[in-house]
Amino acid sequence: MHPVTTGSIFSIGKPYAAVRVKRKGKNLTVENGGIMIVSADTKFTELPSDMNVISEEQLPIPASGRFLISTETIDPFHIVIDYQKTERV
Repeated sequence: MHPVTTGSIFSIGKPYAAVRVKRKGKNLTVENGGIMIVSADTKFTELPSDMNVISEEQLPIPASGRFLISTETIDPFHIVIDYQKTERV
């Protein structure tokens, strides 16, 4: 079962840097070698505030924007991005 069952689902419309994580309870731990680029049409939803992104060293990672989690993945592996909306100049 996917850890997020509510909220809006959307794509961000451009390729974006992401990490693969493994869920255990409310923690999403970054997988070794899990850095990737997701396609523009990947579907995301906002990561609930009670869930944590954890580094390989088991340290919490704060979002510099907001964490989004993929909706098309199957537990326990998911894709997370630290989304920062940018204005075009």
